[in-house]
Amino acid sequence: MRFASRTRSLARFVACAAILAMRTMTAHALPAPAGAALDNTAASTFVDAASNVAVRAGSNTVHAVIAPTESVQLVPASSTTTATGNAFTIAGRLTNDGNVVTTYFVQFVLAPGSGFVPQGARLVRDLDGNGSVDDGEPVVTPTTAITLAPGASLDLLLSGTVPAGVAAGASAAFTLSVRSDDGAVTKTSNARLVRTDAASIVVTTGATTTAPVPGGTLVLAASARSDLAVTGAAVTVDGVPRMLVLLRVALPANTSLASIAPANGAQALYHHRADPADRYFTTPGPLADVDGVAFASAALAAGAALAGDVVVAIAANANGTIVNTDVLTFSDQGVERSVAGNTMSLTLPSKRSKLTVYGSDGYVRPIASVASGALLYLQLDAAACNTDANAPETRQIVLTSLLGGGIERVTLLETGPNTGIYRSVVPLTIIDARTVPASPTNGLLRVLKNDTIQSVAVGCGDDAPGIATLVDPAGVVFDAHSNATIAGAVVTLLDVSGGGNGGHPGEPAVVHAMDGVSPFPSTLTTGGDGTFMFPLVAPSTYRLAIVAPAGYGPSKVAPPDLPAGRIVDAGGSYGGDFHVIDTLVMLDVPLDAVATSGLFVEKRASKSVAEIGDFVDYTVTLKNTSATTMGDAVIHDRLPRGFAYQRGTARLGGGKTADPARGAVVDFAVGGLAPGQRVVLGYRLRVGVDARGGDGVNQAWATA
Repeated sequence: MRFASRTRSLARFVACAAILAMRTMTAHALPAPAGAALDNTAASTFVDAASNVAVRAGSNTVHAVIAPTESVQLVPASSTTTATGNAFTIAGRLTNDGNVVTTYFVQFVLAPGSGFVPQGARLVRDLDGNGSVDDGEPVVTPTTAITLAPGASLDLLLSGTVPAGVAAGASAAFTLSVRSDDGAVTKTSNARLVRTDAASIVVTTGATTTAPVPGGTLVLAASARSDLAVTGAAVTVDGVPRMLVLLRVALPANTSLASIAPANGAQALYHHRADPADRYFTTPGPLADVDGVAFASAALAAGAALAGDVVVAIAANANGTIVNTDVLTFSDQGVERSVAGNTMSLTLPSKRSKLTVYGSDGYVRPIASVASGALLYLQLDAAACNTDANAPETRQIVLTSLLGGGIERVTLLETGPNTGIYRSVVPLTIIDARTVPASPTNGLLRVLKNDTIQSVAVGCGDDAPGIATLVDPAGVVFDAHSNATIAGAVVTLLDVSGGGNGGHPGEPAVVHAMDGVSPFPSTLTTGGDGTFMFPLVAPSTYRLAIVAPAGYGPSKVAPPDLPAGRIVDAGGSYGGDFHVIDTLVMLDVPLDAVATSGLFVEKRASKSVAEIGDFVDYTVTLKNTSATTMGDAVIHDRLPRGFAYQRGTARLGGGKTADPARGAVVDFAVGGLAPGQRVVLGYRLRVGVDARGGDGVNQAWATA
């Protein structure tokens, strides 16, 4: 009984083991040919517990035969793009991935909803697998039998042509299907064809040099090639409506048309700056009015090119870069379209912008100085700022007067389209700072005598060096001790070398007014403010000849010991030679007081700079330098405008003296003076509001 029990258990174990073995082999076995036999026998080994003997038992043998299996793959589900009139090819592959030799039939149909019907669509066997339809390769029809062994493949090509007139973006879809000869298996695959022309139009902009130079010429080479046939778009030529394919070439900024050379039988057309974009002419007219050209053709066949060269003259002041992009304009099924080419950019040699100040609207002679009340005209040469070749542009200049504290912003307008030259829209008026309030946009720049105007460009063009313009640039004859200005000095400018007066050494200089044209005297007599002016002279070596007024002579005071604030040249201010290289004579002349008619007068002030409301103390020294007594000596002082004598402040010899009568000239009685006698007079003046309109200069003298 015990043995029988073991036998049944073994049988159950063997059966289970056999089933397990079969399932494992089915799950992991590789595909085998149809009809192949698979035999499987399970075995087990164990130790009998009663006898402690190893026992091996085998199962029955299971016989299995591989059944025939049909399977197929059709790839790819792909898409392609092409252009109107072009052929297309879509590649695919048929693969037998079953385990029996199978015969297949393949066909294609145009899917519902397609935007167009391709012409000459057919399915071809790609015998050499090169992806293109070659001569002799057979066409596959729905009745063509294709027999493939297991694992074998066949390359297929779906080819045809996109008909003319198909709109851009339209698509057509194909469905490819395959079935076995017994209908056991079927497969489908989809292919999509899109008509496009984005890549079929190629517009190229080029140049014959990569290093253009200002004042030179540049050849622009324009071409457009189409892989599809296109027709013309609507334009007007010489006033007549036309339908033309146009390759448009806009002239770059800072260039002008020199000549044009069409290629391939194209027609040359010209566009004028003020005309609509679609208006052209067969003759250029004034070249200055031409802002673009075009190469024209009634139509452009597939694969044909429209091309030509455009020679442009580069402006002499050109700067920055020359940029250009050509455009092909055509008609696609009645809809006008444009395709732009590459952007060509060529760098010109670096050149700084230039700011210049003129004294008249002729913009002929630059000026370095200007008179108060005159007009200033500004010009900015900044071709790099000329970004719009078809319209005048504006630029900004800021002017500042260093002494007057005036600030004014001025707008400059380009002199015309594509010039790169900007000039004053309204001239700037130079006006005395003491007469008008400050305003940055009223067209008035507040200045003072001997002021300096700084002009700088802001924004584009700010690389231009700033310009310094002097206002009423004048020299001054002054007392080397008291700093008082001296009237009555006769000042003559002599051209020592003759370099500026036509070759006449030692003779009077040739002087021009600030406009650079009008003649100006070479000899002047100073007024109460002691000033003299020689606005414009040619570069040369000069000398000032001074005839001092009574009571004054050449100064012996060294430059470091002179009053502060004077413009002193160690040679020119003392009667020596000096050189002019920038057209301006700018120096002051010191004189020393000397005895005249036996009287010596010297005047000093307690301060050289005063504000409204300040008090200024003056000291006048009078000495009898003669050998005789002088009676009834009087000291006279001409008060500056706005200055008022302060009563009760007069002191003579340290003691109080009588106040003078009121008036523009005040007189102080001194009395008799013995030979060699010296007296000192002191008094105080107050600076009033009216002093703003004066020069602050007063001069004392004595009589006896």
